[in-house]
Amino acid sequence: MKRRTFIRTGVFAGAGLVLRPALGQSTPTTADRIWTGGPILIMNDRAIRAEAIAEAGGRIIAVGSRAEVMKRRSPQTQMIDLQGRALLPGFFDAHGHVMMGGLQALLANLLAPPDGEVADIPGLQRTLRECAKLWARFGYTTAQEGRAPPGTAKLLRQVAEEGGFPIDVAIYPDVLIDREFIKAGMSRAYVQRVRIAGAKLTIDGSPQGLCAWRDRP
Repeated sequence: MKRRTFIRTGVFAGAGLVLRPALGQSTPTTADRIWTGGPILIMNDRAIRAEAIAEAGGRIIAVGSRAEVMKRRSPQTQMIDLQGRALLPGFFDAHGHVMMGGLQALLANLLAPPDGEVADIPGLQRTLRECAKLWARFGYTTAQEGRAPPGTAKLLRQVAEEGGFPIDVAIYPDVLIDREFIKAGMSRAYVQRVRIAGAKLTIDGSPQGLCAWRDRP
């Protein structure tokens, strides 16, 4: 999936742009944007840092020395000076719960009037949008809802349909609740930045809560 924005925290965080074109796609010869002027961390053991990076159509097309990357420059290319700040890949949420993150971070705002502002479903959806922005502020480009009943998954999709998520959200519905919902909705492609990415299965408790069968009864 293409990534169209870069997230700025204390450093610059790249929005998860892929390092090579997808199969069947040709690599553009000129760049839409080129970043230079600061350390660029590319997380490659053979070359941890680069001097410049070029992007076209939401995909990285060149990374390396400034002289090499500048060959991709055209009169229309936007040049971005990092001014000594670092550019690094976006963070991928390996295990999280977007819904619970919103509840914990914005708990007061979920109360009904007069104690809060959430009086209806649109109000709850606005809270979810703010939750996604919270993930983005920490450099995450993909968040996940690690256990979603079908109702939660549908609510997240409604928020997505309204353009509410600035980052990708991967949803993992509970397989013990509705397998058919998972089969019907699971996809490798994001639709308006949301997808059913797989399934959540919990059968014998929580290891972190010491109530699961771990290495002995």
